[in-house]
Amino acid sequence: MAPRQDTLQAVIAAFEQSSAFTDLAEPTGRDYRRIIRAIEKKFGRFPIAGLNDRRARGIFREWRDELAVRSRRQADYHIQVLARILSWAYDGGLVERNPVEKLGRVYRGSRRDQIWADGDIERFLATSP
Repeated sequence: MAPRQDTLQAVIAAFEQSSAFTDLAEPTGRDYRRIIRAIEKKFGRFPIAGLNDRRARGIFREWRDELAVRSRRQADYHIQVLARILSWAYDGGLVERNPVEKLGRVYRGSRRDQIWADGDIERFLATSP
């Protein structure tokens, strides 16, 4: 059954048929599909007109924050995919507003602990084959 044209599900379906989605590298496409299914489950019936309501941003932020309890990185990735879909839809005139644009991130990572000091490199070179 085709999605109702006035819902986010219709926008998602159109995005999945577009080159913006089909041209993704296979691993990225798989990740997007997994996240898109979660977005559909939560917001598939969300009315497109509702994206114009100021409260929509808060609804999506609340969802991100719920996801962040389990994984901050995945919460950001879910919002990133939704933002990409809505940005594509905005550029194509399917939606008037992207309420998740510049929503911000909840994950603050640092790789500082993974940087090797000179002594680490010397020890590695001295013991490696």
